[in-house]
Amino acid sequence: MKKFIIKDRTFIAIILLLICVVIVSFFSLQSTIKREEIKRFQENFNKTTHYSTLNAKLLIDEMIKDLNKMSKMIGKYENIHSPFVKDILIYTQDLSYFNVVGVVDENGDGYNSFGDSFNLSNRDYFKKSSVGKLGVSNIFKSKVFKDKYAQIFSYPLYDKKKNIKGIVFGAFYFDSIEKITNIRLRNDDKTKLFFLDSAGNYINNNEFFKNNFTFWNYLEDTEISKNYITEIKRSFKEDRSLGYNYKKNGITYYGHSFPFDNLNGYLVSETNDREVTNYIDKINSLVLKEELITGSCFVLMIFLICVYFRRINNETKEANKKAEDNMEIICKVAEHSQKTVFSYDSNTKTLSIKTNLFDNFFLKDLSSDKVINNFPESLISSNIVDQDSIKNLRKLFCDEHDQNFIEIKTIVNNKEEWSRISIYNKFNDKKNNFDDIVGIIENITQEKLRESEHEKKLEIYEKLIKNAIFYAKADLCTDTVFELNGKNVKLKLSEFLRNDFLLKIKTNYLDYVIESFSFKNLNNIFNNGNDLFKLEFLVENKEVEQWVSCIIYKINTNDNNKILFVVKDIDQKKKRELELKNRAEKDGLTGLYNSITLRNKIEEALQIKNFNNLKRVFIILDLDNFKEINDKFGHSYGDKVLIEIAKILKNRFRSNDIIGRLGGDEFVIFLNGVEDYEAAEKYIQCLKIATEKVYEKENLTVKISGSIGFSISPDDGSTFEELYTRADLALYEIKKCGKNNYKKYTK
Repeated sequence: MKKFIIKDRTFIAIILLLICVVIVSFFSLQSTIKREEIKRFQENFNKTTHYSTLNAKLLIDEMIKDLNKMSKMIGKYENIHSPFVKDILIYTQDLSYFNVVGVVDENGDGYNSFGDSFNLSNRDYFKKSSVGKLGVSNIFKSKVFKDKYAQIFSYPLYDKKKNIKGIVFGAFYFDSIEKITNIRLRNDDKTKLFFLDSAGNYINNNEFFKNNFTFWNYLEDTEISKNYITEIKRSFKEDRSLGYNYKKNGITYYGHSFPFDNLNGYLVSETNDREVTNYIDKINSLVLKEELITGSCFVLMIFLICVYFRRINNETKEANKKAEDNMEIICKVAEHSQKTVFSYDSNTKTLSIKTNLFDNFFLKDLSSDKVINNFPESLISSNIVDQDSIKNLRKLFCDEHDQNFIEIKTIVNNKEEWSRISIYNKFNDKKNNFDDIVGIIENITQEKLRESEHEKKLEIYEKLIKNAIFYAKADLCTDTVFELNGKNVKLKLSEFLRNDFLLKIKTNYLDYVIESFSFKNLNNIFNNGNDLFKLEFLVENKEVEQWVSCIIYKINTNDNNKILFVVKDIDQKKKRELELKNRAEKDGLTGLYNSITLRNKIEEALQIKNFNNLKRVFIILDLDNFKEINDKFGHSYGDKVLIEIAKILKNRFRSNDIIGRLGGDEFVIFLNGVEDYEAAEKYIQCLKIATEKVYEKENLTVKISGSIGFSISPDDGSTFEELYTRADLALYEIKKCGKNNYKKYTK
């Protein structure tokens, strides 16, 4: 009995010991679980907030790049009030994330893309950018944005000599921060996420934050020491992230602050342990109940622990998956804009592609599994990187890089491409396996082409309007002139042309100009790939004729309606051209067409379709006894005779007939349209009579006449060669039969 009691006591003692062990283990496990769960929960929360902040930084860097581009484009113009500068401001506002952009001269006077004027000389960000630095304003309530919170970025504006002549700036308001960063500013039982400025003021419009108190006021109402508040304030001043915790109303809160490098502000995230504690209490209650009901509480406890750790493992995997999903969100944002995301380990020199390569063809041949070793040297050794880009590429990926992005030129399959590589530092926490660097690669070939095309168009525009009589910008669709000689106007295009332009055009050019300026004709020209159309014609200004050129230039490549209309004085140049052309086409002695021009003119006339079935007559005139003129009276006298014959030919024939001198005393007349043979014969008879002349000098007399052979088109041929050969055969017959007569070619 005693032994039994001893054994029973021993068993009870063992049971009690086991119960104590279970209880101690239970409370130890409870403490461990709570500590690990809170730690895991906080780490995952920090990761999620970090990726959201990184996404915001990527887009803010894009906004700074837009300011840099705008500064370069405006810097080309001496006057910031140029209409081209205003176009650049509107263009930048439309394509960037800024709500408004502007330009300011060195005195602080400037205007924005809305047309508002102001002076910023006393602003800190103006002073900072005036010495060549990026300026960032404090966050403030803007009257322009209806008392919304806003912030301004400023960037130096350089002239062509690289001297600072002012600044450019861009402003955005914080209501748009949710749209551009995908960060939802919220406050609920589980999570608080909000922006603070450098003074600790809340920056958003949530109901929770409408009370007039700061973050520091809020912390002073909690169970947190003043030293801890001082440490948080110090981290704000030093622009570094910091994790903190405090208690309020019996609940422990965990927070993390992240500085926004370019916003002079901070993103603060907070969560509490209420959800974790409730979850742990539920498990503890379950375990304790099972321990009291069954004698195998120890086994059950081990089983529950195994189950729980399995659940913890699954939740850890799920948390890791969420972290990966956050990275995927960044990747999807990049993919949506056709960008390639990568991570880079600076220790192993390994670059890992996280998304599709899209149009970044220069990386495709380096690796098939999206992992590139020994980067960037492997890329440089492939000999596809332009020499001017190699130095910047090495500098970007070295350990002490001092720039965030570069633009490189590559040549793949004889095709030139441009790419922008941007990198961002991540946590260097080896325990959490974070990559050293994350970055984005985007193909900017089209962007470079557009920039080049825009610069060419500006260059063409400036050349076109230089020394112009006047120039105007017009919209063909709305029949409106909206700019005249650089000033904004609102005129009807049709009335402007009719009253100020068409009335001065010489009558014989009027129909040609009106037809050329028709919307249908201009549209056909632009649709055929021509951006520029030029006309030259005579105008009459104060009874003085003047040659002008009218140039129609398509302002926008994708819009046929917007045109630049330029009129220039080309009077002297055109008259020189016509004089040179006349010399080249005419016979130097008689002023008739020379043999080459004669042939070309007749060939052109023969190519024109004969709609009225009229005949075309090819006439060869050869002067009889002209050699005696030269022999008896001299060659100077003979030249006078040839000039006289030329005048006779000009007076006898019509303006649309073609008259020329083949050489010597041989002339060609091309009758460009007669009804029949009888009509042609009347012209030829008159020609024969007109060339019968008698010349006397020093009691010497010489009588000349004309032998004429002719052929008719299309009966005798349809080319110059055919008609000339057959008319020449007819002339030969006349010469053989006694001269001074005419004959048609017969087969």
